[in-house]
Amino acid sequence: MPSALTLGTLLVHEGRVVIADGGESACFDAESGQLLWYETFTGCGVGPVSLAVPGVAAQCDRRG
Repeated sequence: MPSALTLGTLLVHEGRVVIADGGESACFDAESGQLLWYETFTGCGVGPVSLAVPGVAAQCDRRG
């Protein structure tokens, strides 16, 4: 289950909201808020995550 995925990369596409950060990602239905899937990036680090679908890409910009 997703933890506090609040500061990560956000991508909205075709009725879905995908958010990723800190070594995990989750996808929600934009209308109902229902969790559609959740995935961890085991062994891939916990930094910023890029998200992309055909024609759309997003990258979190963390300025300190």
